[in-house]
Amino acid sequence: MKIDKTSSERLSVLRFPLIVGVVFIHAYSTEVGFSNGAVGTIDSGYLVGFMRDLISQGLARLAVPQFFFYLDISFSLIFTHLSKITSRK
Repeated sequence: MKIDKTSSERLSVLRFPLIVGVVFIHAYSTEVGFSNGAVGTIDSGYLVGFMRDLISQGLARLAVPQFFFYLDISFSLIFTHLSKITSRK
């Protein structure tokens, strides 16, 4: 499926901030677990905890849906494909 030039330009501009958002989602924990224990801090303070929650669990959670929102995928195409798959049973 080809995308138009406008959608391609939108994705080019937003690609880096959205990737950083996904990294923040995966980097939420303050400790790293190993087979013989964990390294890191459990209690990082109220302000740091608030900022970590705000960025990683609030703002960054919008990154994944934004990839699809700016891509402008035709949902009728998806439903047509799904109906073809389910009719093959």
